Amino acid sequence: MKIVILDGYTENPGDLSWDGFSAFGEAAVYDRTEGGEAETVARIRGAEIVLTNKTPITRAVIEQSPDLRYIGVLATGYNIVDTDAAAERGIPIVLDPVGVGAAAQRAMAAQALLRELPIAVLRGNVSEVKAIAGVASSTRGVDACSADLVTPETLPELAAFVTRLALALHCTVAMSGAIDVISDGRATYAVFNGHPMMPRITGSGCMLTGVVTAFAAANPGSAVQASTAAYAAMGLCGEIAHAALRPGQGTGAFRSNLIDAMSLLDDDALRQGMKVCIF
Repeated sequence: MKIVILDGYTENPGDLSWDGFSAFGEAAVYDRTEGGEAETVARIRGAEIVLTNKTPITRAVIEQSPDLRYIGVLATGYNIVDTDAAAERGIPIVLDPVGVGAAAQRAMAAQALLRELPIAVLRGNVSEVKAIAGVASSTRGVDACSADLVTPETLPELAAFVTRLALALHCTVAMSGAIDVISDGRATYAVFNGHPMMPRITGSGCMLTGVVTAFAAANPGSAVQASTAAYAAMGLCGEIAHAALRPGQGTGAFRSNLIDAMSLLDDDALRQGMKVCIF
């Protein structure tokens, strides 16, 4: 797999490492790509994954990049990507409405994106998904409220809620919690993988969104099954990461173990370790 980062300097002027991407394939990092469409096409030729910050991914670029399956925007906004051309190619759009219940502006922006874009997957925690649906819920910034817990007792009600929302939004809704619930309105799944340490590390939700997007891109037309597998993979890796901790290690080591587990996970391990039920 070929991965291209078109303008890495904007995200990483040298204080971070892009080496983690090499675990998934051949990674090429360019500080800047400023030569227009011709240069962009030349650099991403043969790439399945492209990450950009300010370099436009236009219709012409997409049409001249037949191997392209995933576009990641390392910024807020999406105006640098021709979303219509991406949708026509079958490149899924995954919306993570971070902290949508914390401010009216966030809620308005999320609703506008749902109206304007062909969203394939809406992925959020319980509080965020409830906020999208207009259901009363409190929130703690980007974190789910303690009152919005998914337990065996609340699971049937929340599964029905997610199923109805998916039908209303015409997309897959993937809701994370102690038990994850994923539905496209026709099929609904619950994922029991995971570990309580996962929400204690910053960025685990963002990482999950990336995994969901990658699985959806690799399985076009099967967003609900792809999202379910992604949730199971992330949760299973959380279990593996915790099991690998040594005495005296905490969230820092857990985070590194989680990334290691994701980079080493294979099909057989996922099939054997996933804990999924169908509603």
